[in-house]
Amino acid sequence: LYNSLFHKLENLHTRDALLKMPYEICYKYCMLCKNTSFPEYSKTINEVINYIHSHLEEPLSLAQIAEHFHKNASTLSASFSQNTGTSLSNYIQRVKIEKACEYFKSTTLSVSEVALAVGFQDFAYFSRIFKKHTGCAPKKYRDQLVSD
Repeated sequence: LYNSLFHKLENLHTRDALLKMPYEICYKYCMLCKNTSFPEYSKTINEVINYIHSHLEEPLSLAQIAEHFHKNASTLSASFSQNTGTSLSNYIQRVKIEKACEYFKSTTLSVSEVALAVGFQDFAYFSRIFKKHTGCAPKKYRDQLVSD
């Protein structure tokens, strides 16, 4: 995590990116603390959860995570579902959308910038997944925050 954050700090190019770094560092630290305390999950699943939270800005997939942990994708998927009660892809989507909502609440990033910040390269896909998890489009969500 340290190396990942250090590399990110070295490559900051915008004021907004710099302003969100302290928040991101604190968030990742808190998530690591929180996620290591799921005694009902296996060690591997705790590590997968920590990995997901530490790499939210990247495109994450079952295949990529399984490869990272040197696990069979089907076995990892079944184990994750059995431990958490949700699929790995649904968990990743939910966590990324929760993070996107936090960005909308705490930054002035545009909807497309938020999509990229949580690892979605395809804006239309981000919008679809956001609406699936929140019940409204990302722009409408942001506009509601501004009007409140």
